[in-house]
Amino acid sequence: MSNVLSVVRTNANDLYVREYLLFMRSDRGARPRTLKGYKGDLKRFVALFKTRDLLELRQQDIREYKFSLVDSGLAPRTVNRAISVVRSFYEYFVDHDDYDIAKNPAKSIQGMKVPKTIPVTLGEQQAKTLLDGIMLTGKYAVRDYALFATFLYTGIRVSELINLKTYDVNFEENYIHVRDGKGGKDRIIPMIPQLANALQLYMQTGIVY
Repeated sequence: MSNVLSVVRTNANDLYVREYLLFMRSDRGARPRTLKGYKGDLKRFVALFKTRDLLELRQQDIREYKFSLVDSGLAPRTVNRAISVVRSFYEYFVDHDDYDIAKNPAKSIQGMKVPKTIPVTLGEQQAKTLLDGIMLTGKYAVRDYALFATFLYTGIRVSELINLKTYDVNFEENYIHVRDGKGGKDRIIPMIPQLANALQLYMQTGIVY
């Protein structure tokens, strides 16, 4: 009988997760990459309590989950994100009268302290030395120079750079149009002459790497 109950609870938990992810996608507009992260976090959460109904868990259970994440060696930021996902998960079911859950058991669970890091930046001469060195690297020098120049002169994210199209670079008004960046927002980044020259040279090669 206990094995049957375990299977029932596991199936119920899977349905909870599916419903929550559907809500995040349809009502909150969560992006595919975000949903994938949520799904991974919740899969790990479900695995720890696979013989229990998630909606019957209490604060102590969520605290146990947090400690299990810490013990597994995850970084503080990763642990905090996982707890945040669980907190959001329960908030959804608390807000729906169809489920018998009055309180969010993860609401008062504190996150871990994240060590402060000092960003490493390049000085003007260091940046110039780096770019000059790239031009000596051979076959892909023009491409690599354009890529690193874009990073150095705009602070653009890797994912944003990958999604850039030629029409996003406006040489007449000297700006780069970043579409659907962080938070799904567009933004305009000014383009200095050095960067414009690097991008024009790359585009003029007509080579797709």
